[in-house]
Amino acid sequence: MKLKIKIPTLILISFSAGWITYFLHEVFHWFAYSFLNIETSFKVNTIRLFQKEQFISDHKFLMIYGSGVCFTFLQTVCCYILLKKNKFFWLYIFLIAAFELRFIAAILNFFSPSDEGKISLILGLPLHSVSLIVVGGIGWLVYKSRKNITFSKKQILIVLGAVFVSIYMFSLINI
Repeated sequence: MKLKIKIPTLILISFSAGWITYFLHEVFHWFAYSFLNIETSFKVNTIRLFQKEQFISDHKFLMIYGSGVCFTFLQTVCCYILLKKNKFFWLYIFLIAAFELRFIAAILNFFSPSDEGKISLILGLPLHSVSLIVVGGIGWLVYKSRKNITFSKKQILIVLGAVFVSIYMFSLINI
């Protein structure tokens, strides 16, 4: 049986899931900078170093880039586990938001290294190696959890579209 969710509700939850996922991803990058005592300014979707010429070692960059990626992966695992116990449709939307955020990053990796691309390069791996692992892992959990929530094709397209638009809009904010 397909879920009966009103379209405005689906859009609102999808939009919120995209923004929350993106924002918390960035917050975890900022936590890593703070943990490493690197002074930064934190804006809604960007972090800037106070001292741009400051030397940051590769292992610190691994922690910084990995913090956001690990948070997003952890979000996916938590939503997957909770979704197995509770059939809350919004958990599935958060799974999709995490997948879409990292999938978009993997695509953008072709133009400029994303977090996963930078991690791959630091580790001496081909640019897309970590992206394939992260997107593959998150995608597998999204796929496995599809049987817990039954969205119609129309609902899935609405969720994908709303999450994409929210992530894109969030990336444009400059405050």
